[in-house]
Amino acid sequence: DAGTGSDAGTGSDAGTGSDAGSDAGTGSDAGSDAGSDAGSDAGSDAGIAAAQTIAAGIGHSCGIFNGVVRCWGVNSYGMLGNGFNTSSNKAVDVTGFMASSTAVSAKGYHSCAIKGGVVSCWGYGAEGQLGDGTMNSRNTPAPVSNLAQGATAITTGINHSCAIVSGGAWCWGSNTNGQLGNSSYTPSSMPVQVTGLNSGVTAIFAGFDHSCAIAGGVVSCWGANSAGQLGNGGLQNSNIPVAVSGLTGFATDGTAGQYHTCAIVDNAAYCWGQNPNGELGNGGSIGSSMPVPVSTLSSGVTAIGAGTAHTCAIANGIPWCWGANASGQLGNMTQVNANAPVPVNGITGGATGIGGGGKHSCAIVNSAAQCWGDNTDGQLGNGSNTPSLVPVAVTQ
Repeated sequence: DAGTGSDAGTGSDAGTGSDAGSDAGTGSDAGSDAGSDAGSDAGSDAGIAAAQTIAAGIGHSCGIFNGVVRCWGVNSYGMLGNGFNTSSNKAVDVTGFMASSTAVSAKGYHSCAIKGGVVSCWGYGAEGQLGDGTMNSRNTPAPVSNLAQGATAITTGINHSCAIVSGGAWCWGSNTNGQLGNSSYTPSSMPVQVTGLNSGVTAIFAGFDHSCAIAGGVVSCWGANSAGQLGNGGLQNSNIPVAVSGLTGFATDGTAGQYHTCAIVDNAAYCWGQNPNGELGNGGSIGSSMPVPVSTLSSGVTAIGAGTAHTCAIANGIPWCWGANASGQLGNMTQVNANAPVPVNGITGGATGIGGGGKHSCAIVNSAAQCWGDNTDGQLGNGSNTPSLVPVAVTQ
């Protein structure tokens, strides 16, 4: 989710969600009054100014505001990075990232950011996903070990992380499904080079247990593939990058959820993988191991961000979402799933960044951060723990 997307510096990434994808279906776990606290001016409150990048994780969110990294939501493993393990329903400053930060990612239970070309991570670290050579969790950022300066993008999966450094792709953490892409299934608590992606990588994005990158306008993916999320027409895991089939245009950005993946190709949105909740956005519920076009988003798409089982994108300055909606993460004042894009309520333009979390979503609108959906852990950042079916402003 990145730059103009939701979390990698030049490429976008997935927010992910409730560990087992429990957000599937059309339930009403957000509560019948989920939208009651949104306020009649939802979507118009300025919130924290100068938002540049937004990222959403399972139960927390992060953003960059005039160079400062701030996070909010659940903090049980220190994923807010402020030296504490107490959750916060308002944005808090991340230690050591008070200026000049260029990228942030918050997918699972950990977060990573870039400042001065150096990647640092914090939060849950039991699988080596913090990249500091240990299996320890930490509540303040620490630089990733043995990774040169020159990082331009960062992405986080559930238990792994990846970055672009001097045009090459590097990953670290869990590798059970080959999500590190280094021709093995051995985990690593320090970065390893992704096979064949030594240069020219312009975007990188991770799902739960798979990863993808773009080089020369071509999307390739690696790792878990049980639902066809690698997009190569098969269902077999791969520990090396495989080209996504059927994308004939020039890809510029992408995102990944638990079992699905999406990309922007020639300013149009395409998705592939699992689809029981409509997360592919093609009007159906049948999965696809190859890309399918997202309905109505055939032009003007500038950013895209996937949650566990839902997806959001920005087209011509307007945010659209589709897929699972039990907690109101589509932002359209309902809790009914949608298998085609629906506009986010109250935002008629000015959107530049988007991120999908576990059961919530966030966007940058007119340089201010707004979030909607589940708010159990304060991941909407509006000073409450009340869910909202429409966007609310992130506060500090």
